[in-house]
Amino acid sequence: MLRTSVTLARAARDEVWEDWQKKCASSRRRPLVAASVGCFGASLADGSEYTGHYNLTVAELKEFHRERILVLAEEKPDVFACETVPCLAEVEALLELLQDPAVQSCGIPAWISVSIQDSEHLNSGESITSLTELVASKPSPLLAAVGVNCSSPHQVGGALTAMSSRLSMPLVVYANTGEGWDGVNKCWKPGTAVDDDTFSDLALEWAQAGARIIGGCCRTTPATIQALRHKLIPDSSS
Repeated sequence: MLRTSVTLARAARDEVWEDWQKKCASSRRRPLVAASVGCFGASLADGSEYTGHYNLTVAELKEFHRERILVLAEEKPDVFACETVPCLAEVEALLELLQDPAVQSCGIPAWISVSIQDSEHLNSGESITSLTELVASKPSPLLAAVGVNCSSPHQVGGALTAMSSRLSMPLVVYANTGEGWDGVNKCWKPGTAVDDDTFSDLALEWAQAGARIIGGCCRTTPATIQALRHKLIPDSSS
């Protein structure tokens, strides 16, 4: 399934890109295919992806991710999206993997994006400051960006500002809509999500804070991405 996900994404990208080039000459950049390397907790489906309370060592987390990264690498994605990481132990495991000779030999860059509970803390409760110190202590030529995803659009700006003040690398951000989840009734809470205009207005702040890769995560739609493009690139026609 991991291999197929990359293969299908590449095929779809190539088809769209070929069609786009036939229809119009443009300086638009060729879209990239990012292979998702989700957090360990997502494989458990027990809610630990929101806390990072895994009771695993860094070495154990490295072994979990190493196998998946090497499988995905065989299908040659353009970049690894190590995403929705809730705790520093998992960030550390991923940073060390980017220094692993087998992973480095693939030559595929990666970003690492964390999930946050507020503008100063990861979902684990650990600080953004500690995150930046950890990233700075384990450099890798494969680490292309760090940032935030699957978090409230109202919180990510502060986190990005803290990151940019301590790290000299591009930032990535793709927030969710901020919509609340009713765990008892297992449904989304009406009226709690931001609309696309608000989302794209906030994205201007993210760009000012240093974000160079900007998108949308859970509960965002193609219309959200279109609003982002029009807001961030005002003269874009699509």
